[in-house]
Formats: sequence, structure tokens, C-alpha cells
Amino acid sequence: MIEVVIVEDEMLVRLGTKLCLEGYQGAIRVVEAFESAEEALAYFREHTADVLITDIKLAGISGLDLIRDVKPDHLQMRTIVLSCYEEFAYAREAMELGVDKYLLKHELSTDELSKAVMELYQEGRVGRGLNRPNQQAEGEKYSEKGEAYVLGYLILRGEKDARNSGPGQMDFNILSEIIQKLMNVGRLGECFLRHETEIFLVFQMEKGTAREEFSEKLRNFFERLSRNIYNYFNKNTYLFLSEYFDTLAQVPEIFESTKKEASLAFYYEKSWLFWGEKLKVRSGECPKLRLETEGAFSREWYAASCRAIQNFFFEARRCLADVVQVKAEAVKYFYALEECAANYIGGKKEIFSAKDYTSIDAFDSAAMLEEWLLSLLKEAKERVPGSKDQIYGIEEYIKAHYQEELSLERVSAVFHMSMPYFCQYFKKHMGVNFVSYLNGLRIQKAKELLRDPALSTEQVAEAIGISNPNYFVRLFKKLTGNTVGAYRKSLKM
Repeated sequence: MIEVVIVEDEMLVRLGTKLCLEGYQGAIRVVEAFESAEEALAYFREHTADVLITDIKLAGISGLDLIRDVKPDHLQMRTIVLSCYEEFAYAREAMELGVDKYLLKHELSTDELSKAVMELYQEGRVGRGLNRPNQQAEGEKYSEKGEAYVLGYLILRGEKDARNSGPGQMDFNILSEIIQKLMNVGRLGECFLRHETEIFLVFQMEKGTAREEFSEKLRNFFERLSRNIYNYFNKNTYLFLSEYFDTLAQVPEIFESTKKEASLAFYYEKSWLFWGEKLKVRSGECPKLRLETEGAFSREWYAASCRAIQNFFFEARRCLADVVQVKAEAVKYFYALEECAANYIGGKKEIFSAKDYTSIDAFDSAAMLEEWLLSLLKEAKERVPGSKDQIYGIEEYIKAHYQEELSLERVSAVFHMSMPYFCQYFKKHMGVNFVSYLNGLRIQKAKELLRDPALSTEQVAEAIGISNPNYFVRLFKKLTGNTVGAYRKSLKM
């Protein structure tokens, strides 16, 4: 029978905890349940227990102070802290005291506490806690403090995931249990689940262990970890290890700096182990990603734009550019492409079919962001007029419809361009403006029709799309240098 002592100042919680434990498989007996740490201290002067469960915040002496006071005389007793607080300060202090379990009340399921008690009792917990004294071979002596610590920050991502794994994608409680079991094998330290979706690990290098030996242990651990995670969750593993540090009081600072460096997983597509000092090696500033507008949406422009995106990410990977800056360049590129397309069609309506720049921030994979930008470029090429050597289509359209009332407004609308942009685009590619080209085409057709003496001037004008015969006569004289009559006489000569 496992004997447990509970210290909890809320009566209903104390009673509920007692009933819950004693109702679990009949293997646990709550020998005492105290309201205050002072009562528990008096009890432990004469008695002991297998497991002590205490709240942190109590009316008088805190639960952590209670553990600190009773621990030296009850080294075999396992300890569980129940708390409503997630702050690092409490967790850190608990780790320094060698607490076996730090559990948040609002996260506990019905049987979780009972299972934790059973697990601690059955496994003995020797060597598992971060600062658990390690029993020596002689005289029941314990080493009170390890030589050094290393913090690890974990990121998981599938090969087709744009983002790191988050809520709803996997069970982080199961994941943390798997990691903890792997850490237990080598007595490496403790795994922590923060805010339900962040996992970090604190590794303890035991006193007397050479750093080379410990580094090898961490590499072996990572190999087992990445293999298990891929088998269980089909995810790649990215583990970022800090440099060595001396005390657990440094955990908050080390955690933040290591988490910041963990953004470098952005550049890696396979499982990877990152070591602290190597993370600082960066060879250059973030490259620039610019959109050229010369010859926009032609085949040559599209090919060159694809190469520009690919070269940008190649350089970003090479120098391990700051991920925030890389995404900022991608946002600017998105805006530039959107503006270029908008100028082409005279509006931004549905150019990129529901895509927007806010999607860019979601990418935690360089490969996926690169693929997304290339798809964006391809979509623009396919959806925006001009992407398929549009000038040839415009020319063919004019030749097919010159006999009709063909205005600049009509043609630019057919090809989804604003009139100013259409005029600029047409003049650039044809060498003349739209009206000059249309009039030249019509007069050329008129010359062919005037060879038929049966057709009157009015009929020829109407056939080429000019409803006013007088305008046709003036235009013909202006472009050919001859009147209609003089031209017909020259055909008879």
C-alpha cells in the first residue's frame, strides 16, 4: 500500500483529492491530509510517507518551503507539487528542490494524479529528477548539484507542413511522455510542456561527466527521439540545444534565447540537431527579393522571376538570414506583384484567388514559402492578361474585328486592362499607338476592296468599319497621299 500525505488549504480540494486517490485500484492510502504546512512539518518530525502531495500557495509556510524543510530527513519520499501557476519562477524552484512532479491543477484529469503517484512509487524515481540526488556506492551519500545544464527547445514539422505542429495537430501530452521516457533511459533530465503546445527539455550533466561523453549522450538521445517521433507522428524533429549553464535560475533567460534561435528550423527540411554555439554563425545580411516589371507577364519575364525567387531562398539559406526579414521581403514581393498585376488589368479583383500577404507569416518552412511564392507567380501568369504573349492575341483580335466599331475602350476591356496601361503596352510592343494601327489596318483592307469596281466608296468604308464615308475619304488621302478616285485610276493603268 502506498502511503500518501496531502497538504492543501482548500477543504473541498483536499477532500476530493483524498477520495480520488483512495478510489484508484485500492493501492493508495492517504494517511494524513493537512490544511497547513505547519501541521505537516509537525507530522514529519515523527512519521514519514511514500509520497508527499502539496499545493504551493498555503496560508503560512509555502509548499515549496515545506519540501525544503522535510527533504533532508526523508530522502526516500517522493514529492508532487500541485499548482495553479505556470510561471517559471515556481517551476524553477521546484526543480532546484528535486521535486518529482510539477502538475497544474486545471490540467489534471480524474486519474492523472493517482497514476503519477503509482508511477513514482513503482519506478523509485532515482536519477530522474533534474536535481534528484544521485545515490553513491558508499555510505548513502548524495551529490547535491549537477555540474552543468543544457536546455533544449523542440520543434516538429512534417515534410508538407507550412507551420510547426500546433494545437489540434497532435497530442502533446503523449509526446511529452514519450520524450520523458527516452530521457529516463540515460537519466538525462526532465521534459516540460509549456502552454500545451511548447516542449522544452532541461538536460543535467552529472558531476564528474566529461563534456565529450555528455555530448555523445545527447546525440544518441536525439537519434532515438527523432526516430520515435517520425514513427509515431510522421514529423521531422528539430532540437535546439543551448550552451552549458550553471544554475536553474538561468532557465528563463536561456529558454528565451534558445527559442529565438529555433526559428532557424525554417531552413531545414529533415530532422536536425542544433548545438548552441553553432547557432551564432551567420555569414551575411538578408538578401533582397525584387520584382522586375520590364516585360511583365511574358514568357521571358516569368522564367526570370522564377529564378529570382529561387536565388533569393538559396542565398537566405546560405547565410541563415533572419527569418523575420525573409518574410518581410516576401511580403514586399507579394505587394509588388499584386500592384503590377493590378496596373495591367485596371483593378485588384481576384488576382490571387483568396491569397493574401497575411499567409506569409504562417510559414515556418523556407521550402514551403518558396513553393508558395512560385505558385503565386504562376497564378499571376495564368490569370493576368499578358501572361501568354498577349500582344499577339490583341493583334489577332483587332484583325478579326476591325470591320466593327472597335474603340480603345472596348479592346482594353476585352483584355482586362485599364485604357492608360493598354495604350502604354500597345505602343511599347507595336511601335505605334492603337488608333494609328487600327486605321492603317483598315486602309490596307480598303485598298484591296477598291480593286472591285462594283463596290462604291460608301460600301468600302462600311466594310472596313468606318460608318462615315467622308471621314474614310479624308483618312485614305492622309495615309496614302492619294484620293480614292486617283487610287482607282492608278489601278487601271
